[in-house]
Amino acid sequence: MNQNDQLYYCKQCLNRGFDPNQGVVCNLTNAKATFEEDCESFKVDPAIQRSNTVNDAHIQAEYSKDAIAYLPQAIKDKLYKEQNYKLGLIAGLTAALIGASVWAGIAVVSGYNLSIVAIGIGLFIGFTLRFTGKGIDEKFGFTGGALTLFSILLGDYLSIIFTITNEFDISLTDVIFGGNFGVILDIFIENLSLLSVIFWFLGIAEGYKFAFRVIPHYKIEEMMKEKAPKSEELLDTDT
Repeated sequence: MNQNDQLYYCKQCLNRGFDPNQGVVCNLTNAKATFEEDCESFKVDPAIQRSNTVNDAHIQAEYSKDAIAYLPQAIKDKLYKEQNYKLGLIAGLTAALIGASVWAGIAVVSGYNLSIVAIGIGLFIGFTLRFTGKGIDEKFGFTGGALTLFSILLGDYLSIIFTITNEFDISLTDVIFGGNFGVILDIFIENLSLLSVIFWFLGIAEGYKFAFRVIPHYKIEEMMKEKAPKSEELLDTDT
């Protein structure tokens, strides 16, 4: 087993550490790995998700919000400080308005209220929140789900009023301000089906799921390298 093979396992081990002069080392020996076949001290880091390809075994690691607890405290503090809920909320709301407009546009052009669009809206809003808010706290997920529901309802509402204006040759202002809410509600209920609710639920779930930040493992290692000379705590990942 060469050094690259040993490093593959060490990067997945809870006992791994980092030395500025040696690179990745074992916290138990403060030295590079020397095992040939198996390491008796190997402990799998549950925070790392691995995948192996047929031709090339490699680590595709990432830290999700549930895995943050396994990181050193100084790294966790830095990640929490990078959160920006206000920016994420503004960007997410913008994405929700865009999503609602797309929903209405598709309905008007196609003549069908395609509830499957809800899944795409959830993905769009979720990823928008992820990359702008860099969220780890639960409020980011709840915000993603809530904004998805808002976007779906607004898109459905817009598609109905635009359809009414086209079919009955009524101005948009007359439909909105002419006391037609009862008619709009009747059409909304008529269009509602079990399949629509399922797509809505899936979209909301996507908005929640993808609103959270995912940190690549290499990014965590870079942060550890930056902090390693200043704090021995960062070299101890065995929690």
